[in-house]
Amino acid sequence: MNRLPFLAVVLLTVFAGACGGHSSSEPVGPDRVSVVSLQPANGSSLVPGSVVTFNVRLDYELRSESSGAILLVVEDQNSALLTVGPQARAATTRGRGSATLSDQVKVPATGVSQVRVFFAMVPPDVSATQFLSASPVQPDATYPVRP
Repeated sequence: MNRLPFLAVVLLTVFAGACGGHSSSEPVGPDRVSVVSLQPANGSSLVPGSVVTFNVRLDYELRSESSGAILLVVEDQNSALLTVGPQARAATTRGRGSATLSDQVKVPATGVSQVRVFFAMVPPDVSATQFLSASPVQPDATYPVRP
């Protein structure tokens, strides 16, 4: 089976992959992820040293693979991951569906001016580090950090 990695971010298709099992006449379009709700709201100010819980409900359409995952990736303005341990992940299957993700991070007390959040649709075995190094993407939400 020929399987190409796929990456998609909210409202932005980064790559569309193809895999075996598709006939040449079957259309394969881009994978999509869209935010239904996000807390805290995009653009909200965060306080240095505070603990923030990100809660998101997403709708997705997966067309390029039979399964995948959506990651919630939180990093600072210098692309340093702020999550401790594995990123929040929701399994996806071909077609349309929805997912809910939640992750808690501590905003560093110093050195951070912005927190960036990404919702990445990836193959099931891809980590946030692999996703972020594979393609320069724009964050899906940004949060200024202010005392």
